Amino acid sequence: MHNGKIETLIIELGNSGCSGNPGDFFNWVKAAFSGDVDPNEFNRIFQKMVQSGVLKEVNSTTGNFKARDVKKFSEIIEYTASSRYDHSPIQFARSKLESYLFFHNLDEDTVNFILIGATEGFENAVKYNAGDTFTVRYWIKGGEFHMEVTNRMKHVTVEENIKAGKFDSSTTLMRGMLVMDKVFDFMDLNFSEGHQLATLMIRKKL
Repeated sequence: MHNGKIETLIIELGNSGCSGNPGDFFNWVKAAFSGDVDPNEFNRIFQKMVQSGVLKEVNSTTGNFKARDVKKFSEIIEYTASSRYDHSPIQFARSKLESYLFFHNLDEDTVNFILIGATEGFENAVKYNAGDTFTVRYWIKGGEFHMEVTNRMKHVTVEENIKAGKFDSSTTLMRGMLVMDKVFDFMDLNFSEGHQLATLMIRKKL
């Protein structure tokens, strides 16, 4: 039913820097079509694209694939993604960022270090999200990496609790904040709309 559209969407995902296993790509396609995707139809199209070389395997251990050729990235990347776990949101955001950083010729150690912290930010945006989406924006300027992650917050007084020290090391949110604090040179949380909208802002010198 969606044959041509599925193939086009997979190509668009790959060109935007997404990489993942077939299940991830299926989840991303499913998100685009509101779940109306036949898994057998998808698998047939996906395998055809692998065999034709449009997609290539990048990690035999994880079974991850990416586009054979990723187009140039814009100076500033900004997108809104589904925060539903069954849409593989964290792999979506992580893989796009990984491709962007490598495109800008950062070494593997630096990329992996940034990804450790950024992934914590993505996980918090998904786990503590009161809506269905989160927004990511990042860019490199003056030898510095900048990123902002925005999501609607669940009904918790996060800012006050952090200031009051009510999150200990076993709390997921605090653990993520501590990891990001070690990875990035600058990190801040901005709350707006009566604490309903949270924006994580981070920077790291390259």
